[in-house]
Amino acid sequence: MKNSIGQFMADLKHAIQEFEESKIMEEIVPRKFNNQNVNENQDMEGLTQCLSVPLYDLLDRGGKRIRPYFCMLIADLFLQSRKLVYEVAGCVEIIHNGTLIIDDIEDSSKVRRNDQCIHIKYGLDVAANASSYAYFAPLQYFLNKTKYSNEMKLKILQICIQNMTEAHLGQAWDIKWHRSTDYIPTEEQYIKMVGFKTGALLKIPALLSCAVLGIDDQIADKLSNFAEKLGVAFQIQDDILNLIGNEKYKNTKGYLGEDINEGKLTLIVIHSLSKNKGRLLEILNSRPEDQKVIDEAIKIIQSTGSLEYAQKKSEEILQSALKDIDQINFENLEGKQKLRNLALFLIQRNY
Repeated sequence: MKNSIGQFMADLKHAIQEFEESKIMEEIVPRKFNNQNVNENQDMEGLTQCLSVPLYDLLDRGGKRIRPYFCMLIADLFLQSRKLVYEVAGCVEIIHNGTLIIDDIEDSSKVRRNDQCIHIKYGLDVAANASSYAYFAPLQYFLNKTKYSNEMKLKILQICIQNMTEAHLGQAWDIKWHRSTDYIPTEEQYIKMVGFKTGALLKIPALLSCAVLGIDDQIADKLSNFAEKLGVAFQIQDDILNLIGNEKYKNTKGYLGEDINEGKLTLIVIHSLSKNKGRLLEILNSRPEDQKVIDEAIKIIQSTGSLEYAQKKSEEILQSALKDIDQINFENLEGKQKLRNLALFLIQRNY
């Protein structure tokens, strides 16, 4: 298994390097605007400074590039060239980073990928506008591509709009629940929220890749179900790392326990509150900035066994996701193993 994971990590690194070298994201969002991008005699430098610069500031910080790699693995599964999904991969990575910018605004976050959040570095107005642009520029890019039929363009729009709508519904629940702990969601409600908020952003690359590769809709739906469950398991793991992550994870966020500071009702917190509501609820309502108080909340959560509970739930959802892809007869068994390794990497990671 160690060798298999090592091969997976090497392939991930190689695939992302080739993806970056393709410069496909720069075709979708130019690093520098000119009259070819906007057919107007206008202030192109203004567009560059308020759209390209903040977006590429975040994009160039790296990140895992899991969504582009997911697209490439789907091409592998059906013995097709990875280059056929580069456009999809670029689009989903830009959309994903747009969601990170607005998520940081909504959460009043300070650090993202070892640097200031975009809204702090460039201003709230620039960040909000750049985030919205990151949603729409990829759609415009596909609409302008003559190689896609009108039927395919409509399908691409439907996939993106439906899943981005779901992502916003999930975010609305998340915001409502951490603005006031008067309403504590059930575990099932939390999982549904995450399926929308996080799962949708993994369903988009699955469905778009299948669409441009001409994969049967039934298989696409199964890969979409796999992606949604993987997104839920990924988010639960991220919630765990938010409280007890290593130094590398801490550096990406600035400190541990950001979810406590925001009063977020994660699966971990929901479980802990069911065992010991008093002091933990008081801390969550206070939105603590003092690390000692945040650490106190983490200790309460640890005492109720909620981290272990969440880890077990994440693994159960992962196993359910893996069963979904086991039901598909892929032409490339090596590609299938890479897909399984991607799932294991996302859930077993420590950063």
